[in-house]
Amino acid sequence: MRMPELKHCRELLLAEAADGREETEYIRTALLEMADHFARKTVYGLMNCVRHFDSDRPIEKIKGAISLFGLACDDGDLGVHHSIVMQLYVYLSRIQWERGDHDDAFASLDEAYRHGRVLETMARASKEPGTEDWKVVEKLPEDWPMWCKPDYSQVEKEIKADPRWAAWVEKTKG
Repeated sequence: MRMPELKHCRELLLAEAADGREETEYIRTALLEMADHFARKTVYGLMNCVRHFDSDRPIEKIKGAISLFGLACDDGDLGVHHSIVMQLYVYLSRIQWERGDHDDAFASLDEAYRHGRVLETMARASKEPGTEDWKVVEKLPEDWPMWCKPDYSQVEKEIKADPRWAAWVEKTKG
């Protein structure tokens, strides 16, 4: 209880100490970091309260978490945060499928694919050792559904039986 409040974190203090374009960039960084943490906590909160999965509430929550990134970043350049958005879309596909939104589930998988490709492009451009062969998208099918609660075994059988699954897996390998 003696730790500082959120408003005293490094990212927000940097924004407070700057102005103009520098402040804008610090604000953007702070908002993206907070959106990342918010999204992760949203997922963990959902998984700890499985009664929500009997409704569309998890879909609304995951979509809301994803939308925060668009609010924080006007130009779509999420940087490393493309990773969490990719993961959220993968998890969203699992929930959408279970709730009967099969077309939306595959639209979410396509969004996950798109964010994964951006990550791979960023990694290659960074010139950091070991990133030139980074294969995020190729691993998406084996990472699905990203978070494993609640039990997804029935959903997995169903979605993988859909012919679109095989087409999407093939796309991730290309």
